[in-house]
Amino acid sequence: MAEKTAAAVQVNQNQLAKLVENLPFQLTMSQKEGLKEIISDLERPHPMNRLLQGDVGSGKTVIAAIAAILTSQNNLQTAFMAPTEVLAGQHYRTLKAIFPDFQEGIALLTANKNELSYGKKLDSKISKIKLLKAVAEGGIKIIIGTHAIISPYGRSPDGRQKGVRFQNLALAIVDEQHRFGVAQRAALANQTNEKTVPHFLSMSATPIPRTLSLTLFGDLDLSAITELPAGRKEIVTKAVAPENRKKAYDFIRQQIQKGRQAFVICPRIEPGAVKEGEILTEAKKKALELKSVKEEFEKLSKKIFPELRVIMLHGKMKGKEKDQIMKEFQEKKSDILVSTSVIEVGVDVPNATIMMIEGSERFGLAQLYQFRGRVGRGERPPPKKECNF
Repeated sequence: MAEKTAAAVQVNQNQLAKLVENLPFQLTMSQKEGLKEIISDLERPHPMNRLLQGDVGSGKTVIAAIAAILTSQNNLQTAFMAPTEVLAGQHYRTLKAIFPDFQEGIALLTANKNELSYGKKLDSKISKIKLLKAVAEGGIKIIIGTHAIISPYGRSPDGRQKGVRFQNLALAIVDEQHRFGVAQRAALANQTNEKTVPHFLSMSATPIPRTLSLTLFGDLDLSAITELPAGRKEIVTKAVAPENRKKAYDFIRQQIQKGRQAFVICPRIEPGAVKEGEILTEAKKKALELKSVKEEFEKLSKKIFPELRVIMLHGKMKGKEKDQIMKEFQEKKSDILVSTSVIEVGVDVPNATIMMIEGSERFGLAQLYQFRGRVGRGERPPPKKECNF
């Protein structure tokens, strides 16, 4: 990328200091170092290509958000792409909460939801056409979304794409970059004219071999956040034997009675089915034994925890329904969320301190690592002494 040019983002150190000072928390030393490296790249007229690597919950999002705010202060735009609607919506709410006085426009754009915020002024019913027009005219400086940011919505008579078009995109941020293909990331990076490309910042808690090789060969710079923010607690992981399942259920009930919440994760949405005359192989038999969200929801809500508020979430639900379910869980209006891996990345429910994963062998190590990051995000530590099975 060194032979191409990018917009040089001029950073006012006084404005930067005020931005950091007004945060509702203090940055760790490695967050400050990562921010310093990113700013150094942004100030150059050559495109940044940097990976911000950090443990789950280490505070990568706030560093990317500060970079987006600094870019907007140069009258330039930032596109922030996340792999799921749940995560995109959460980033949108996080930026609004951390920077409530930002007046340059933060938009949420997914396949099922559009929303626009200018500081405390909110337009949750803006049409997609109006939102796209505002982006194209430069009236919105930070656009957060899913693949919808790079997806065409048809073409005009002259053959030009009618999807998201930016007036002056200078920074492209991709969260959980391993969840996107090379072509998808390239589509986001190619939103400008032929002479310039945006600075590119990717974030991940789970680097993959290709990412590591790019770092080794110098095509991708690395910033590492090596410490967790103050207050983050150690997460205890245990394998539960079948004979201890009742103890595990009792443990979950006790914790919820203390005011906490729990996730139950299943590898599939619906139970497996057998076709008439089908010969069952060992692999098929094992697959049929896998727990499903719908089955577990029925069992937990009616038989195991009838006195508790159990809800379910999965990828086949409509966007509005998913948003409502997550909102209820975050607002403590439900006790147990039975879900697929749709909550794998980014979901922030500080009061959730327990996660039970059914069929854990069906998930990759990176997924299990991400799942662990969904608990222990609040002031209450994940329980240790009570977990004696």
